[in-house]
Amino acid sequence: MSSIKRQNLIMKLLRDAEEPITGSEFAKQTNVSRQVIVQDVSILKAKKEPIMATSKGMYCWTSRRVKVFWNELLYVNIHPSKHRKN
Repeated sequence: MSSIKRQNLIMKLLRDAEEPITGSEFAKQTNVSRQVIVQDVSILKAKKEPIMATSKGMYCWTSRRVKVFWNELLYVNIHPSKHRKN
């Protein structure tokens, strides 16, 4: 698989994902090393693709799950009194 096809696949899988995806999972799916995936993700980030890497894997900022998380986070920060533990 060419690097461009692999990068397109990475973005598609990230956009469709409900959970974070690790570099190792991508490596298994594309039959390349995890380091190749790290390089692909670096290229995608340099192209301003909305990828966020965490200790649990990678997210795409445009995925539905991340939008829900972000909206909940904003709500908690805007309305902190509704989320305080007494």
